[in-house]
Amino acid sequence: FFFGPFQAWCMSNVGAVVLVDCNAQCRQVCDLLACEPCLALDLEGCLYPAQDIWVLQVATSAGDVFLFDIQTLPSAFEYGLCALLEDAAICKLMFDCRMDAYALKRYGVQLRHVLDLQVLYCKACLPRGNEFLPSLARVLESIVPADRIPEMRQLKSHRV
Repeated sequence: FFFGPFQAWCMSNVGAVVLVDCNAQCRQVCDLLACEPCLALDLEGCLYPAQDIWVLQVATSAGDVFLFDIQTLPSAFEYGLCALLEDAAICKLMFDCRMDAYALKRYGVQLRHVLDLQVLYCKACLPRGNEFLPSLARVLESIVPADRIPEMRQLKSHRV
């Protein structure tokens, strides 16, 4: 099945977590990430209607996660983040990127080369004519092995 290798990668691939909260560090991290062929992205904040981004999360295929603190460092977009997100040579994996793309416009960012995994899932796994887009939780429940779902729910309910 299509998601089998992806499941194995998700379950085993954990790397460093780095908070990015100063301009020099932002430039360094963006230069590093610019060498990646593919990045996974997600935004947290009050994305609609305020377009207020709090944290931009970027993960690499090696499992490293970079948390850009946009509240502390709104200038991050001027220090490499805008160029990274607009780079058509880097594939950006996102899930339901509509509100994220909307919020990024406030910062002058036009996302390029995005693969929306929600759309991919709908095309690959749902019957034609389906009217509703599934949530990330619903998609994960359909692809994560049944014995791992309680663990997944526990992780989701645990607030760090």
